[in-house]
Amino acid sequence: MIECEITYSDESLRQFIDHQKVEKTIHRLFSLLELDFYELSLTFVTDKEMRVLNKNYRNIDETTDVLSFSQIEDEDLVVQQEDSVTLLGDIIISVDELRQNAAYFNEEVDVELMRLVIHGILHLLGWDHTSNEATEEMLQKQEMLLLKISKELNS
Repeated sequence: MIECEITYSDESLRQFIDHQKVEKTIHRLFSLLELDFYELSLTFVTDKEMRVLNKNYRNIDETTDVLSFSQIEDEDLVVQQEDSVTLLGDIIISVDELRQNAAYFNEEVDVELMRLVIHGILHLLGWDHTSNEATEEMLQKQEMLLLKISKELNS
């Protein structure tokens, strides 16, 4: 069972997010990764709020598209007991950056949204990257998962 609490720092942001697609993406991603019994939270914020968070937690005084705060240790993924829900962590996505990314990359907002959700969850699971180059293993995995999930959700 995967539990995800989705919140908005401002209710006006809700209009830009396909809530059902987010939930379906999360559940399908966990199914593909063969992971069960996790809980996470996903919060959508403005660029202004994201900049403050990025400054406070990463000491970078600029906005970013997604931040992930993992609550697990590596061994928690391995030793999780059935029917015991593990808090995976928190993902924060800037709706402003999401929309700008979609425009910049000439991508549908829903596809970019799925990409950021997958990206955030991979970070929660311990994946990382040192650049945004397409050769990064995490980014390759992200795009492979995005392709699979997109095909399934859009068919």
